[in-house]
Amino acid sequence: MSMPDSLGPLPQRIDYHLSAEDYVAFNLHAARTMPEYERQIAQARLWGAVLMAGLAVVFGLVLFDAGVVATGVLAVLGAGGWWLFSPWSLRRSIRRSVERIGRTSGLGVVGPATLLVDEVGMREYCGAVTHSVPWSAIVRVEETAEHGFIFVAPMAALVVPKRAAGAGAVLALARERAGNG
Repeated sequence: MSMPDSLGPLPQRIDYHLSAEDYVAFNLHAARTMPEYERQIAQARLWGAVLMAGLAVVFGLVLFDAGVVATGVLAVLGAGGWWLFSPWSLRRSIRRSVERIGRTSGLGVVGPATLLVDEVGMREYCGAVTHSVPWSAIVRVEETAEHGFIFVAPMAALVVPKRAAGAGAVLALARERAGNG
């Protein structure tokens, strides 16, 4: 497949390699920045802490006849431990799930990629797949230390590794054209 060069005064063409790790980074970022994600973590923290306190009461009073004070201390420690460590555990679980999907079934097309930017929008070529994105379709542009994500839907984006020469300029232009600069 022949790849056209950029048009007009936008000599914006960047070449990079998309890896499974790039897609894992995108999926983790997208999940973490969704409002639903934080709500789910908060619910899991609350209900888990209540469950831990309830289990402590059952074990302390019913099974071990530990007394009210010891059971109360156990309930507070169990609930507090859950409250503190569950967000880390839940985030780790999500990371492991996304990494497993990336290893087994794949999250996107990997290999050499080219992103072309012109007055109409962006075109990404990777393998036999071409994504065309007009400027009006860009919902938002977000960045991490290693990647830029040009979102076209809540869970769909062009993944631009910052290791690619010219990635910063392309991300800045996408942000400007999308109106979130």
